[in-house]
Amino acid sequence: MGIVAGFEDHTFRPNDLITREQMAVIVVRALGLNASSKSVSFSDSSAVSIEGIAAAAENGLINGYEDGIKKQYHSCRGCCGYS
Repeated sequence: MGIVAGFEDHTFRPNDLITREQMAVIVVRALGLNASSKSVSFSDSSAVSIEGIAAAAENGLINGYEDGIKKQYHSCRGCCGYS
């Protein structure tokens, strides 16, 4: 399916907490979304996630913070809510 790819060192860490950056990429992959461009205004998105973050932003899934998406912050149920 290609939704969760693991880490660059070829490991899968099921007991690790998931970051907001990782969650955005997983949701984009699960929904089959694509970005029209790889241009992202979030200064803290990594090269690994740039396409997924761009697709999430273009499709209104994320809007980040004034200083980025806080990729290293862990995700929680509250930050996944939509109203």
